Amino acid sequence: MAKLKFILGRAGTGKTETCLHEMCIDMERNPLGKMLLLVVPEHMTYQVERDLIARTSGRGTMRGVVSGFRRLAWKAAEKGRLPRMTEIGKRLILKKIVGKRADELSVLARGAGQRGFTASLAEMIEELKSYHGTPENLKEAASVVDDNYLGRKLEDLALLYGDFLRETEGRFEDAEDRMAKLADAVPKSQELAGAEVWLDGFVFFNPQEREVLRASAEFYRKNGMTKEAVGCYYRARDYEAILTCELVCLITERFEGVPYTEIARTVLRECPEDVQRRYPYSLLRLC
Repeated sequence: MAKLKFILGRAGTGKTETCLHEMCIDMERNPLGKMLLLVVPEHMTYQVERDLIARTSGRGTMRGVVSGFRRLAWKAAEKGRLPRMTEIGKRLILKKIVGKRADELSVLARGAGQRGFTASLAEMIEELKSYHGTPENLKEAASVVDDNYLGRKLEDLALLYGDFLRETEGRFEDAEDRMAKLADAVPKSQELAGAEVWLDGFVFFNPQEREVLRASAEFYRKNGMTKEAVGCYYRARDYEAILTCELVCLITERFEGVPYTEIARTVLRECPEDVQRRYPYSLLRLC
């Protein structure tokens, strides 16, 4: 059965070392067992993978895998995926859209012809996708802001973003599109079934990454692993889901370094009051 593990602590306290040490011990005991997956931020994957291989004394490994969320999404959705849209391809599509909409742009018309404009626009679209932003959200924001300049800029962005989504829908997909599918793919993935997973090096999780954690929590919950489910919900900041779990048996537990009392205090402090009112008995257990 799958296991999701969090290593918590300040910088320099040996979290990554602990992950790599535990992986190496498991690989020595059973070189051909299930996958051991260490998920880290994308910029850390190369160095951490080198560190892992160095600890195997040059023998390599059949089980140890170091990956970021986006690479994991790529592997988990191998079947039925659309052609990958490269960064250059994304900029070319945006350049075409900007050219067509040049006469309709307001604030962005001046910068549209400048070098690097499409690169900046592509980065903004990536952020919007990661945080589930839509053209409709931008239009709504434009209609309520007091700053006329900002409102017109948001309208320009909504126009270009909407055209980009229509241009690529059903034809291409990027890393953010695949991340959106990862939450559904994780419970169905044969490769990940039974894997032991570590998360290390993250300062925070964006909404797409939280959805993956939430999907993992639901998997644990359905398989009777309440402690692991609560741990995932806590990392995803899904406090309502925590209140729906059976908490009585967890009072003396620690969730990979985080005591139950700390989770209880966080839920009581940050969970919205209307949500708390729906779960009075769970609140009593937390208290």
